[in-house]
Amino acid sequence: MRLTVCIVNFNSGPLLARCLDSLEGASTGFEYEVLVVDNGSHDGSAAAAEGRARTRLLRNGFNAGFAAANNLAFREARGRDFMLLNADTEVLPGALEALIRFAGAHPRAGLVAARLLNFDGTPQKGFNVRCFPTFSALTAQVLLLDEVWPGNPWTRRAGAMDMDYERPQRVEQPAASALFFRRETWNEVGGFDPDFANWFNDVDLCRRVAAAGWEVWYCPGARVLHHGGKGSVARTHADVMKEYYRSERAYILKHHGPLAHLGASLAVMGGMALRLAASAGRRRVVGSTYRLNDRAGVSGYRAAVMAVIADTVTGLIGGAARRNRPAAAGLPAGTR
Repeated sequence: MRLTVCIVNFNSGPLLARCLDSLEGASTGFEYEVLVVDNGSHDGSAAAAEGRARTRLLRNGFNAGFAAANNLAFREARGRDFMLLNADTEVLPGALEALIRFAGAHPRAGLVAARLLNFDGTPQKGFNVRCFPTFSALTAQVLLLDEVWPGNPWTRRAGAMDMDYERPQRVEQPAASALFFRRETWNEVGGFDPDFANWFNDVDLCRRVAAAGWEVWYCPGARVLHHGGKGSVARTHADVMKEYYRSERAYILKHHGPLAHLGASLAVMGGMALRLAASAGRRRVVGSTYRLNDRAGVSGYRAAVMAVIADTVTGLIGGAARRNRPAAAGLPAGTR
């Protein structure tokens, strides 16, 4: 079998069915399977994976997180290579073939990213492909510099905002929403680090793949529609923000060392203090992770900010060497 498409589902509603329908409508010249790992959904969405000829469904009894669930899919996959696909995507005709052809023409391509499109056909700039986060870029984001100076050079570089999306090219860190993963590369570097349950796992993977001498590419001919921002709707705002910034600090510790981790922790606390000040007496709040502040409301947003501060202080007291753990209750660390 040429390819296994790996999809992690958690309360995706009708989006999973639309994703699977798009895959069934993709006529290919090679054999492939679809492996759906359901992370304990309670909205009935996993039923969309049942009774489909190419699709297998694996059920977790709990929300194991994006990283651990994909690692399970990798271990169960029958395909020669993998395709990571978010449940909130729709694969356009020819996308799978384009990725396979591109990987065949670039034998050192360990990861190949598809082109993520909004539903109006525009590229998802700032998300589809990014550069490895630097301490300066992370600091600019957490201290709200990108709010008062959106075009600052650190934020523009981090989001690869000047990239030509019409041209295939080597890149640093594509999103895992639609990503070809060569099995040979997986055999060498492993899958996702499960300590990054839902955020920064793709950044960490790309960094490890590049460090092992493999190439990471962007393939514009593989087009995938992406709803975006649907994966965290079922979670509380405080839970989302706390896990995001915990993962960010853990990424800094793993790849930049204890001193950078200390600096990042102090920047996070300073940035949260700025958010508290900005939210005082205002109905809309700036600087929210993934712009979820409208759903949370001001009081919910302020509670989330306080949760991030408390979690950051706890992390510092516990020692900089403490690794990141999933923030949501019941998420096991797992092993790669």
